[in-house]
Amino acid sequence: MELNEQKKIAENSKEGVWIDWEDAQFKIRSTTSKEYRKAVLKAGKGKSNHKLTKDVDTAEEFGVEAMSDGLLLDWKNVTEGGKELPCTRANKIKVLTIAAPIRDFIASQAQDHATFELEGEAEDAETFQGGGPVEPPVGEGDGSAAGKGRRGK
Repeated sequence: MELNEQKKIAENSKEGVWIDWEDAQFKIRSTTSKEYRKAVLKAGKGKSNHKLTKDVDTAEEFGVEAMSDGLLLDWKNVTEGGKELPCTRANKIKVLTIAAPIRDFIASQAQDHATFELEGEAEDAETFQGGGPVEPPVGEGDGSAAGKGRRGK
């Protein structure tokens, strides 16, 4: 284990990395970051445990707020009515509430340690496995979330 590589992964987890979703890009940080954990605590203030576990709308609102404040840092090429949508807190909440597949994709990427690995290593792992090219993920090209995104460069 190279300590400097681990430091870079920790930095990527905090500062965020760009990931691709169709023709848009999202800059996200890891769910392991202190900033995300703080956002989770903030989003949970004033919400009872009972409502968080029993009320779907409250639980979704909590998750969207935590993601907006703690995971989703920026975006590129997100539009509404053909116009670029600025990456504000209100717009993050709007996008994550309306577009559940994007929300789910960002959440899964933020939980995946490999998302925050050094770029060259992540590319090598995707491209060369056992000496040959890796098969496309299940769902590639069929419109499912599995085929929508890749880590940006």
